[in-house]
Amino acid sequence: MGKWKLKRSAVWEEQKGDWMPLSALVAMLVGFLAAYIIAETTLYEYQHPLHWVVAFAGGTLGYLCGLALENVLALKIWRERLSVAGRTQTTRSRPRFWEIDAVRGIAVVMMVIYHLMYDLYFFQITNAIFTVPFWFYFQRVTAGTFIILVGVSLAVLAQRAAAQGSADAPLFWQNIRRGLRIFGWGLVITLATRLLLGPDLAITFGILHFIGVAIAISYPFLRLRWLNLGLGLAVYAMGVFLRQRTFDLPYLVWLGFEPENHIYVDYFPIFPWFGVVLIGMSLGNLLYDGNVRRFVLPDWSNQLPLRWLEWLGLRSLPIYLLHQIALFALLIPLLWLLGVGSVGWWLK
Repeated sequence: MGKWKLKRSAVWEEQKGDWMPLSALVAMLVGFLAAYIIAETTLYEYQHPLHWVVAFAGGTLGYLCGLALENVLALKIWRERLSVAGRTQTTRSRPRFWEIDAVRGIAVVMMVIYHLMYDLYFFQITNAIFTVPFWFYFQRVTAGTFIILVGVSLAVLAQRAAAQGSADAPLFWQNIRRGLRIFGWGLVITLATRLLLGPDLAITFGILHFIGVAIAISYPFLRLRWLNLGLGLAVYAMGVFLRQRTFDLPYLVWLGFEPENHIYVDYFPIFPWFGVVLIGMSLGNLLYDGNVRRFVLPDWSNQLPLRWLEWLGLRSLPIYLLHQIALFALLIPLLWLLGVGSVGWWLK
């Protein structure tokens, strides 16, 4: 019995950072869709928001089942994992660059502030987010920070793989899996916004879709190092060029070929934003060399504000997925109690 507990504990310790394995993502999507279809056919006489509650409950149940399945499979292949225990220990010992996580944490705070302003517009409190130019640039800086850090992180991971003499194939498939997982979360956002905002304002290629695709296609560019700076500027310039024109190519909107009168809530096409990822890769090669920095930086990682920012930065994806739910949960009762804005339809 004690031996089984030790085995189980070791698997959990190895996987505790992987809070969304692929099986859990697929099971969550299936559960969400199945629950929504059931709600549509059985609860049609009730208000529509009730369908979403049932759908999210189904998605949560699917996620838990998928996570349980993933851990059962992990126990079955424990012997295989023991054979690579030394490599796993080396991976754990790699130092994280606290400044990357802290900067990402700053971007998380900025994201929440921006979406709070958007929610205040959504509830008809203020339209400053569209009338005050500051918020346009605030949003661009926020998104640009996330995206350039994608490139920096990809460069650091590639450097560490090269320093260890790892084969190229594992790095290639690692990026494919990470990209597909993040893109899958983008599809969840597409489905949720389609239900909430309707087909015209649904997010079809937002920042999660883009980051997922960017990571998946990044492998050929990881070895280019300094050449990525020139390529990144060229890709960005192409995006600026495309933005000044309109195209009747609806299946290429994700690349940057926007139609006339294109309305969107969250839109990050490959051109120009993949150029920012490439610039981030060149920046990562400039600032880091595997496990060491190429510049001197005091160790402020234990300073309390920076520790909080690091914590946020390490959890940027779940915070991105959940923060709007938290904001709505706070704003709806607060605005209703204050009698301001337009939240009555949410409570009917």
